[in-house]
Amino acid sequence: MDGFDRIWSTLSETLERDGDSGIARPDFLRGMTAAFVTGDQYDPVFRPATVAVAELCDGDDDGEIGPGEFRTMLCAFGVAYDDVDEAFDRLDRSGRGTLTVDELVVAAADYYRGDDPNAAGNWLFGPL
Repeated sequence: MDGFDRIWSTLSETLERDGDSGIARPDFLRGMTAAFVTGDQYDPVFRPATVAVAELCDGDDDGEIGPGEFRTMLCAFGVAYDDVDEAFDRLDRSGRGTLTVDELVVAAADYYRGDDPNAAGNWLFGPL
């Protein structure tokens, strides 16, 4: 929760807003880009939150995220149940049938900061 609070605080500060007020979609996109994509706040703020979510996804704490654990995470983020399998398969570049916490963190960085339209990380939240 602290990680998400830090993301919100950083986003609010970037937009020079009160942290209690709402943010419209265009401002959200502008703020996220300014803080975490082109700005310098990804590693100190966003990455730790990503690690925490990936570790939370690893329900049995074995360092690997199986399809069921991945499904739980993506469904919690609102991804359609039927889209999860393809997303998992695209992220599982090694074909092992599991993702490591580190692989999920790298996929998040690809998704949020990458500029390669074919990067596997673009499937982090299914087909968008």
